[in-house]
Amino acid sequence: MQALNRGTHVNRHLQSSWNQYGPCVFTFGVLELVADIKNLILREQYYLDQKQAYNDMYGYNIGICADNGMRGRKHTPETIKKYSETRSGSKNSQYGLLGTLSPNYGSHRSETTKALLREVRLGKTYEDIFGAVEARRIAQKISAAKSGRSYIELYGPEKAEKLKKAASVRMLRENLSPERLEMLRLAALGANNPMYDVHRFGKSNPFYDKTHTDETRAKMKAAWVLRKLKVKTAVAA
Repeated sequence: MQALNRGTHVNRHLQSSWNQYGPCVFTFGVLELVADIKNLILREQYYLDQKQAYNDMYGYNIGICADNGMRGRKHTPETIKKYSETRSGSKNSQYGLLGTLSPNYGSHRSETTKALLREVRLGKTYEDIFGAVEARRIAQKISAAKSGRSYIELYGPEKAEKLKKAASVRMLRENLSPERLEMLRLAALGANNPMYDVHRFGKSNPFYDKTHTDETRAKMKAAWVLRKLKVKTAVAA
């Protein structure tokens, strides 16, 4: 619902109705409690078909298949062209970032990671790859990470230390001390956050229907490259 309130939901049909009619006309509830996790996809597919939820006249589901949202669907040539144009040449965030400027410079994916990415690109879900039990554990870990638990609780001391070092590199990039970061974090909590309880979606968003100029994009990219050079210099020292 946060994405809907912000006007950034990926489901444009649902977002359009939300903007037009407001949240009061929508209700959210549980259709069925499924005891066996192995039957979740089957039962979801049952309700998709029964309610015709993928038909714009009756529902808002994007995909027609419960196990893969893109199965049975294809991007239109116009959409493919649009994606290509927004990610080609100088519009690509990685454009010109070669050698030491590349964010992946010096890092190598493990064979396990490569195999996982290969499976995901083929359209397989985490449940297909890891099984229902492990897929749920991954989902719970992601959920726990958003609930305020520490990295040590989530990942153990060894991985937590690696994440801490990575955070230190980010601090070097911004030239912020740990004390300064903590002060900024506390200052932006709850009602202190200028965006607290503010819903800017659609035309109420100050950036609505606006785009950065090529000059602005070039300046933003130059600033990013400069920060990255400072980080690599600091780490090398």
